[in-house]
Amino acid sequence: MAISPPRIDTIPHHPGISRIQRFATTVFARAGSDADIAHSLRGVLPLRYPGDAAGLDHDPLTGLASQPVFVASLGRWAARSAREGTPYSLLLIDVDHLGAVNARQGHVRGDALLRQIAAAMRQHATREDRLFRIGGDEFAALLAATGPEAAQRQAEAMLQSLQIATDDGRPGSVSAGIAGAPWSAREPGLVFRQAIAGLADAKRCGGAGVAIFDPARHRLTTR
Repeated sequence: MAISPPRIDTIPHHPGISRIQRFATTVFARAGSDADIAHSLRGVLPLRYPGDAAGLDHDPLTGLASQPVFVASLGRWAARSAREGTPYSLLLIDVDHLGAVNARQGHVRGDALLRQIAAAMRQHATREDRLFRIGGDEFAALLAATGPEAAQRQAEAMLQSLQIATDDGRPGSVSAGIAGAPWSAREPGLVFRQAIAGLADAKRCGGAGVAIFDPARHRLTTR
């Protein structure tokens, strides 16, 4: 299913997700093949991959599916939802203040936190769900046959299972945003932007929480 350009009239901004907002604006805002979109995604959300690892189907650090697989999967899930009427939810996860952890303790500790998050996502995913690492500290999950309430419960279980303790005693945390089809939108690029809006709300409220896209606060329309 082609990802057509949605327009955001109002979306909350938070510096912690500026990169993923830029991805939504620059990548999903133009037509292109899955390969073109995935290539642009790597430019906006770079990963510290050695050599040619950026072209792999799975992220070598966490073992989750990679950026290109996410782009292709989102389009397929949207097409199936439109064809069969089956719901799905998109969960976007962003690590709170990972840059500060890396600065204080180094990337080895930061990488350990990313692996913890991936493990928590696996623990609470069903066999039909699909999990991805789409940026340096950005993750995504496609939750099968799931509406907003069930998606929120699943996301909260993931976050609560994370026992992120940094070496200097300061707690780490993650934030998450949720949208989905057909309950918030049908077009995949718009669903993605709606999940970003939810993620921004979670960040603005201090992080360490889950927010569902709310059309009363976020006015998004297709061009």
